[in-house]
Amino acid sequence: DLRFVFAAFKINSHLESIGDSAKGVARLVLEMEKSYDEKLLTDVQLLRMYELADTMIEDNVRALRADDTSQARLVFQKDAEMDAINKKAIGIVAGHMTGAQAEIIQLINLITITRRLERVGDLSANIAEEIIFYVEAKVLKHEKAKIPGS
Repeated sequence: DLRFVFAAFKINSHLESIGDSAKGVARLVLEMEKSYDEKLLTDVQLLRMYELADTMIEDNVRALRADDTSQARLVFQKDAEMDAINKKAIGIVAGHMTGAQAEIIQLINLITITRRLERVGDLSANIAEEIIFYVEAKVLKHEKAKIPGS
């Protein structure tokens, strides 16, 4: 099926970008001089972002294996949550910067990590769109207003 071939090419590109984001996060973590404050990580909801990113990828794998667009559509709700967490995290980290001049670089790196995780969410949503295109022959990019969080 030609739609499958086109979708597979695009999905491959998105997966490569997800890998690049993961590599960037890993690099920042390895370069850390000290651990982040546990309360800050909780406030920023970093673990929740990671869990969302992980389950979005799992949802897409299940959707592609089963040709199940309802599974792929779950990704859009999770992407909207990732966007909201990312927006909130910026304000939280900015608040910490005023009292922690010595930790500015580390705090900027935390924002970079949240943005990369949010990007994984965006890429996962793109993969979900490709799965829906492959299975239903629907191009969702033209229907962005109907997708929650877009």
